[in-house]
Amino acid sequence: MMRILQILAVLPLLSMATVSCNIAAPVAYVIGPEPKISALHTIEDKPMVVFVDDRLGRVSPARLIRTLGDQTSESLLDMEVVETVYRPADAMSFVKQNDRSDNVVSNQDIAEAVGADQLLYIDVVRFELSSGGYSSKPTAVLNVKLLDMEEKAVVFPDPESGRVIHQLVVELPTVDIELYRSLSGRSQIKEQLAIESGDAVARLFYDYEPRTLGNRLESR
Repeated sequence: MMRILQILAVLPLLSMATVSCNIAAPVAYVIGPEPKISALHTIEDKPMVVFVDDRLGRVSPARLIRTLGDQTSESLLDMEVVETVYRPADAMSFVKQNDRSDNVVSNQDIAEAVGADQLLYIDVVRFELSSGGYSSKPTAVLNVKLLDMEEKAVVFPDPESGRVIHQLVVELPTVDIELYRSLSGRSQIKEQLAIESGDAVARLFYDYEPRTLGNRLESR
């Protein structure tokens, strides 16, 4: 049985990401299932922690940092990518208690503090309702890397690629303009963006079928 260490309640998985769709072939052909998208990296099955780095305060409210980390962790566990994932909240708490302007806590220190052998690092570059007006899609830009603490090395992206991070852009579909008009509506958009961002990070590490673009996000 999968061992989940102190992980929080599962957040709802929502199909909100923008994806491309295939053009239907002529009727003379049989349309089969869409091919799966392959994982970009296969994670070794050893204890992991997800750390979302938002030291610059780009995510507001701050609780959504935890939402993003929890969703990533839950998705990896649900897809049986790894058996053990420690609570992102524990990593965040350790950093909050020990970070200093003249002594920033290292990823190695974070992993050791929670007992993880690998750390999935997510740096928040952007987390915005729009990039210029209501017509723009809510967008998150994340820099992702996976560190093996036993090897003391970055294992994703592949070191041979010459890249030190993998940049991931997550967009929600069209959003009902009414949601932008209230605080609760804007909070709903941000919540969905954090959840979808967590799912998108996890999908880097397992095969999956492209998802059909869902309905636009409506006001409740």
